[in-house]
Amino acid sequence: MLKTATELRNFLSNPNGYDNIHLRGNDIESEGAIALAKALKVNSSITKIDLAYSSIRNEGATALAEALKVNSSITDIDL
Repeated sequence: MLKTATELRNFLSNPNGYDNIHLRGNDIESEGAIALAKALKVNSSITKIDLAYSSIRNEGATALAEALKVNSSITDIDL
């Protein structure tokens, strides 16, 4: 089980075959969203992300938006 934002980033930065991230209601907050955004910049297997009710603020949302500019594999994101 992943316990920190850094673990999440490291896990998703490596090709792992996952195509869906479901973190709804996990309170990853902006720190987690920023870590996730860094991983999404290099991960091309993820197509769907559910981050609803995850307490993400402006800083985290901005980081995710920047990641989406370089990641064309994501087709569905729920915030």
